[in-house]
Amino acid sequence: MRLGRRLPRMLRDAGLEEVGADAYLALSLPAAVAMEQANVRQVRDDYVRHGLTSDDEIDRHLDALAAGRLDVASPVLVSAWGRKPLR
Repeated sequence: MRLGRRLPRMLRDAGLEEVGADAYLALSLPAAVAMEQANVRQVRDDYVRHGLTSDDEIDRHLDALAAGRLDVASPVLVSAWGRKPLR
């Protein structure tokens, strides 16, 4: 998200005019669930090792995802636009 917030300023700094931006966040898309599952599995060992959560908590979270009991969000998609000055 850091880059997304900076995009409009970067376009203005590059000399573009009529710069605008919007953001889209999807909830409950199958791809968002799959990404959440993959991310949780990837960090699982480190989270448990550092005491941030337990294997049981992670298993319950993964079970809830698989059963459709949780709505998860996709990463934010930021679109930005601008036009070259008419000179």
